[in-house]
Amino acid sequence: MLRPCLALVALLAGCASTSSEPKGESLPGQTRDADGETAPAIPAELAKAFRTICKEPCQGQFARSVVFRDAEGKAQRIRYDGDLQACSHPPRIYFDGEGKTVLAIPMEPVTAEVAEEIGRKQDAIVEGLTEAETVSCPEVEN
Repeated sequence: MLRPCLALVALLAGCASTSSEPKGESLPGQTRDADGETAPAIPAELAKAFRTICKEPCQGQFARSVVFRDAEGKAQRIRYDGDLQACSHPPRIYFDGEGKTVLAIPMEPVTAEVAEEIGRKQDAIVEGLTEAETVSCPEVEN
């Protein structure tokens, strides 16, 4: 009876070790660049901003922050989208590269005109910038 148990343990251990992370998705505390390649956790230049961002409401496994960079590669905007599984109406918040809020959009019903205005504001806030990487919040020390 011992041999089947060992085989089962070996099979389970083998299955657990062969799992791979899906391309294009960040795991907590990781970033993915525009090509879907894993990058270091949070870039050092953004540590201060993410101390603020990672305290925003609706943190969870599916909360994400997208970094927008200028032509020189400097982070100018960060768009935070809260986790829909962590709360029913997660906000979308834009921050500057230092972590100061520049635009907050609550998730609530709006008219078509208001939706268009929100869209224009979002476009304007990232105009001329490039979506560079997606970051998820790890355990961030203050």
